[in-house]
Amino acid sequence: MLSDAEVHGSNVRTMVELSATLSNRGPLVERLSSLGKSKTGRRRTPRPTPRKPLVRLNLEEVQDLAAAYEAGESMKELAERFGISRWTVADHLKRTGTSTRHRVMNEARIAKCVELYAAGLSLVSVGEELRVGGATVRRALLGAGIAPRPRLGFSSASKTSP
Repeated sequence: MLSDAEVHGSNVRTMVELSATLSNRGPLVERLSSLGKSKTGRRRTPRPTPRKPLVRLNLEEVQDLAAAYEAGESMKELAERFGISRWTVADHLKRTGTSTRHRVMNEARIAKCVELYAAGLSLVSVGEELRVGGATVRRALLGAGIAPRPRLGFSSASKTSP
């Protein structure tokens, strides 16, 4: 006959074996831990994203940039042309003392915005026409008391829980 300690010990061992078998955690944990490793078993290090090469404009290029801006080119166009960011364009203009244009949504521009939007153009299309962003157009329309149309493909009805 088995003693109480032997019975208790075998029950514990059986329970441990059953929980390992039934929980199925072994393969899952193994798989999760191997996700970050390469086939050699080493941990993978993420590759750094390639950076744009640093572009430094010389004095003549900065003067050309400022002259082109004063002639009517936008900061975005200049950034693409010179291979620099729009913020760098703004910094160069500031350093050269060139005053920057702000596309203010005055009453005439807001009226044009309302007219184009009422004709069926999207916020982005109106913005492209007026050379401002879609968010600027939306703010101007809301300020004029015009609610934006619902976006195509999106339901305006709120979801209700069953």
